[in-house]
Amino acid sequence: MVLNAPMAINVRPITRRRRSGILFATSIPTPRARAARVTMTKPKVGGLMVTFLILHLLALESCKPHARDAADRDSPQTTSTSTAMATAKTLTEISLSSAGFKDGAPIPVQFTCDGANESPPLAWEDAPGNTASFALIVEDPDAPGGTFIHWVLYDIPPMTHALPQGVPKGPTVSVLGGAKQGKTSFKNAIGYGGPCPPKGPAHHYHFILYALDASLGLEPGMSHDQVVSAIRGHELARGELIGTYARKG
Repeated sequence: MVLNAPMAINVRPITRRRRSGILFATSIPTPRARAARVTMTKPKVGGLMVTFLILHLLALESCKPHARDAADRDSPQTTSTSTAMATAKTLTEISLSSAGFKDGAPIPVQFTCDGANESPPLAWEDAPGNTASFALIVEDPDAPGGTFIHWVLYDIPPMTHALPQGVPKGPTVSVLGGAKQGKTSFKNAIGYGGPCPPKGPAHHYHFILYALDASLGLEPGMSHDQVVSAIRGHELARGELIGTYARKG
């Protein structure tokens, strides 16, 4: 009798491992099996990364409207005449001064409601050569109820370079070549009204002069808002003088 050689059987190597005192057998994966596992794992990891990035970007986008809303809530809702007009465009600087007080210094009592309540003398230079008229606004942005208007003067002739002390009250000022005056916050009174703050910290009074490329052509007695609206788009230069005043207790 002839015995045939046994057939070769492809059996993977077996190794033994010890875990918790128990021996068990595990097969060692072949190189081809390991490569297949790596190939199957990579797309899964890549897919998870892409999904994570997409979700992260969507979360960032959803936060933007809330950030804009918060910024809007924190932004000031009103601005003074000087701030609003200055942001319209960059203006040439006019040198505005007063013989009555220096820039940033206290305003003498005679120019306030506690004294003679007359307008202080003003002078300016460096206005553009093509100036057609000047306009002057005096305001107090520190007033408790919002910006308080103390003087509105417009259609000042272009050859004017100073205002005398104590400009007469009234719709039209003949000593200034027919310049016109508007309403103030003193119950719509026309003409200059000096500083008259409540007792407490000093208020800041902004004297703002505009050189314009045209006459406004408004009637006398216009409101502050009407004059400021007419000024927009015609500014050539601007000058500002600030004085302070506090009423003694």
